[in-house]
Formats: sequence, structure tokens, C-alpha cells
Amino acid sequence: MKMKLISTFFSSAIFCLGILFSFPNSSSAQIVFTTKTTADGLVTDNVNGVAAAGNNIYVTSSSGLSVSNDGGNTFVAKTTADGLGSNNTLDVFVDGTTVYVATANGLSISMDGGNTFTNYQTGLFPSSNFFLDVFVDGSTIYVGGSFGLFISNDGGATFIQKSEADGLGNRFVRGVVASGSTVYAATDGGLSISVDGGNTFFNKTLADGLANDGADGISLSGNIVYTASEGFAPVGGLSITADLGNTFVVKQQAEGLAANSVNCVFSVGPNVYVGTSSSSISVSNDAANTFSIYNFPTIPGIVGDVFVDGDVLYVATSGGLLFGTDPNFSVPAPPPPPGTAVPTMGQWGLIIFALLMLTFGILMVRQKQLALTNGNMQNNFSFRQMPFDRTSYNRWLLIVGIGMLAVFAISIALFGYEMTNADVPGSLLAIPVAAYLLHLVFGLEE
Repeated sequence: MKMKLISTFFSSAIFCLGILFSFPNSSSAQIVFTTKTTADGLVTDNVNGVAAAGNNIYVTSSSGLSVSNDGGNTFVAKTTADGLGSNNTLDVFVDGTTVYVATANGLSISMDGGNTFTNYQTGLFPSSNFFLDVFVDGSTIYVGGSFGLFISNDGGATFIQKSEADGLGNRFVRGVVASGSTVYAATDGGLSISVDGGNTFFNKTLADGLANDGADGISLSGNIVYTASEGFAPVGGLSITADLGNTFVVKQQAEGLAANSVNCVFSVGPNVYVGTSSSSISVSNDAANTFSIYNFPTIPGIVGDVFVDGDVLYVATSGGLLFGTDPNFSVPAPPPPPGTAVPTMGQWGLIIFALLMLTFGILMVRQKQLALTNGNMQNNFSFRQMPFDRTSYNRWLLIVGIGMLAVFAISIALFGYEMTNADVPGSLLAIPVAAYLLHLVFGLEE
């Protein structure tokens, strides 16, 4: 009987593992890009920034801002004649009908969807108004520029300047993101982090695990920060941290990126889009664990910026604007109501469910065999008849517990695995179930 139980155990295990690992990590479906150039109304083919909201698309360049209100079918040019501080526009941020444009001569804000603009400056020397990036969090505007990070809490009327004296790695701030009181600034001297609303910063560099001393772009998804760094092997790449820069995981060409030199990054939920020095886009739909590379159709454009609205990917390149639908886009889970916990037990739930199904399957086979042996043709499953040997179970509980610790230790030491919040409760629930299953198969006398 024991041989039949063992055979049932292994066949069931193979079946359940097949279910658990049959879901593909990525799809072979391709992103079909549509290309827009000056022939479609762009003010120039060499575009360096993009943002979108529905059918409204905003594209920055050194010759002005190109605006489309029909999903990219047509574009109109916006220049200093429409209120922009400069025709040299470097970045754009959209919040409903409010459009923020970082220019070489101030921050230009439109309240009517990009039709007209009002320009705001720092009030300092002229070159301090050369802005490279803009991000808005609530009522606070963050602008990165060639002379530091500028913060406005009054719609751009006044700015507070932050520099190396406040902890920034360098005065050149090429990217900024914020969530509440936590602010991240990508500077030429590293990733600068503030936990007090931008009052003070501490800096992370190559010595702290960043891909390079310089940071060229940044994106934030939940508590995960993705930092783009240009450079070539051994430096350069995508740096990932989820603990305020205490530790970093670096992704380079060896981990699936198109190149080591990373120009920009954009993330939404588990979807991460990386622009490198190659004429392609590196896409991950599993939080940068694996990447797929999508080559551009015809133009040899270097990626300057990337943006995602819904499942539509927009790429600003030196040869025009490209956009297309990401067929593998993973819809981010909606934020939970205040005071509720985020469920993170999905994978462990599958593992525990598989263990339970194996256990119940073996129990049913065992009880049927016992019933036939005793001449009872009926096979009514009963929890009261579940076999249990305390001595054998305690021995297997110890073995499984030690084995689980060994698996985690090896995974962390050799493969760089990072523990999640679900690992401890998940393993504590799985260990006793696995121990009972093993004690049932190998620990009971016939």
C-alpha cells in the first residue's frame, strides 16, 4: 500500500507543480509601434520628452512643445508666442487639464490643457531658470535644473532652492519624483533622498551599490525606486531600491537590458520601461525581474524619454515619437482603502493550496484502500479517520523547518533573493502542512 501512496504522492506533486509553473513569464506578442514625425505635425523629429492623458499627447523638444488632442493623429506647435518661457522644452508633466513644462527659461504652466501658458522663474540669476525635469505631488511642484532642485508650494509663484549644501549629490538635477514627504532626486552626483519633504537630503553613489555615480532618470512605483544611469560596463544600468537606498539591485545587459547605458525609465505597477543607448525599448512586466527587448520599426532613434498612459507606451526618440500598446501590460492593483492591508500571499496561497490538495488526495486513496481491505465497499471520507503519529510528525516538522531555512539562506546568499513581507507568514503556514504530508507518506506504519 505504501508504494501506491508514494506513487500517488509524486504523480500528484508533478501535476500541481505543472499547474504552478505553467503560467508563462512573458508573452511573445510584440509591441506594434506607430511613428510620428514632422510629417504629422511635430515641430521637429528630435524629441526629448513626452506625457499623455487619454487622447492628449504632449511632446517636448528644443524647438517647442508639440500638442495633440486627437490621439496623435495631428499635432500643433506651442512656442514662446503661446506663453512658454523658452522654445527649448525639456520635460512635461500632465495633471488633468493642467500642463507643466520645464523649459530652458523657467517653468511654464497651462491651466487649459496646453493651449496657453504662464511662465514662472526662480527669482534668482537667469541661468538658474534652466529646468530639466518637473514632477507634481499634490499641491507641491518639484523642478530639477542646472542649479539644484526647486520646490514650490504656491503654484510656481515662489521657489525654494535646494543644493549640495542641503545634501544633494550634485547641483545638476536631471530627474525628481516624490510621494508624501519622501523625495528622490537623480543628480550628476548620485541618487539624493529626502524623508522630510525636501528639506534635507542624503546621497547614494556607486560606492553604495548604485549602477553609477551619476543618475540620469528616475521613476517610482509604490515604494520601489528605479534609477537610470548612463555609462558602459562595468558601470551604468538600472538601479532598484525598495528601502530608501540602503540596498540596490542593478540590472544591466547581462540581466536582459538592451544595453548597460540607461537614459531613462518609467514604471507603473509591475511594468517597467527602460530606454537605453540602443534603438529599442527594454520592457518588464514583472517588476524588472525579466525583460523583453522591442526594436524600433525603421528609425534609428536614441530614447530620450518614455511614458505610459493606460497600456499605451510612448517613446520620445531622436528620430520621432513612437507609440503602441503593450500586449503584456499588467494592470496594477487598485490602492486599498485607508487602513486596510495589501494582500501579498498570492504565491504562498497557491503553494499551500497545492499541499492541501496533495494531502487530501492521499488521504482519500488511503481510506479507500483501508475500506476495501476491511470489506467495506463504501468510501466516505472522514476527518476523524485522518491518521496522525505525533512522534513522526514532530520529526518531519523539524526537518521541513530546517529545510525551509536552508532554502532561504541559499537563495539569499547565492542567488541574491530578497525576502518579501509574505515569506515569513507564508512559510509558517506551509511548514506544518508539508510536515503532515511527509509524515503521512513516509512516517506511518502500514
